[in-house]
Amino acid sequence: MRKGWQWMLLAMIGPLLISGCEPTQILDETTLITVMGFDVLEDNRIRATASAPVVSSLVSQKEQVVSATDTTLNGIMNKLDLQLDRRPKLGQLRIALYSKEMAKKGMIEFVGVMDRVEVGLRPYLGIVDGKSYDLVQADYPTQGNIGLYLYYTIYKNVRGEQLPSSTLHEFMRDYYSEGNDPYLPFIERKGNDINIKGVALFKGDQYVDWVKPEQAFYIKLVRDQFRAGFFQLSIPTAGLGIQDQRKSNKQETSPIALETINSKKNIKLVSQHPPPLTFP
Repeated sequence: MRKGWQWMLLAMIGPLLISGCEPTQILDETTLITVMGFDVLEDNRIRATASAPVVSSLVSQKEQVVSATDTTLNGIMNKLDLQLDRRPKLGQLRIALYSKEMAKKGMIEFVGVMDRVEVGLRPYLGIVDGKSYDLVQADYPTQGNIGLYLYYTIYKNVRGEQLPSSTLHEFMRDYYSEGNDPYLPFIERKGNDINIKGVALFKGDQYVDWVKPEQAFYIKLVRDQFRAGFFQLSIPTAGLGIQDQRKSNKQETSPIALETINSKKNIKLVSQHPPPLTFP
């Protein structure tokens, strides 16, 4: 009986000793990167631009932006470490941005590496129309931390079903799923503002085109399910059966707004070589 208690005690102490060997991360000794943008250069090297909040009452600057160039994410992180007084970490990464030119060449090699390192909980991915360096390093006086701003902007629109969800794990799932291709928010910088221009479309891991948010409605209608969607369209006024006697108010079409859209899908393959997809 006594020997049994000894074995039980050892079994309880063992996990505690193992967990005690895990390296600790002290907040005051780390730079918590919230957004990182990637661009491909002419020699196929990758330039990464990272932004992190400055947690100090001694400086007026609220954001710290650094940039480094290398061929791997580990090499980039090591070079960023040489520029910072605290070790950079991706544990609070909220969004990773990729330039359109980089996405055209394929993203899975770099995105796959990020999926295997310690990043924030379900960070979003996005495609930048232009250079991600220009977007990340710019000053946005009214928007605060650019990483958190983009994260909550996308999150809000995903919850409102204006955008498809586009986390790192969902990108990897769609890429490896049979019959699926990823799609990500298409983002642009306009002066001191950031605008979600539409949705970037992929074939495999390569960017091929983008559509406006109202056109992305049809993609989500096929791919996912709506629970509280919104859609606006115009239909011929004659089809409504409304007769307006006022000549000055006669219109060929009338705007219609549909709210709280619920949808289910039943997909059937009718052609392996369909005509090009067009939107109204």
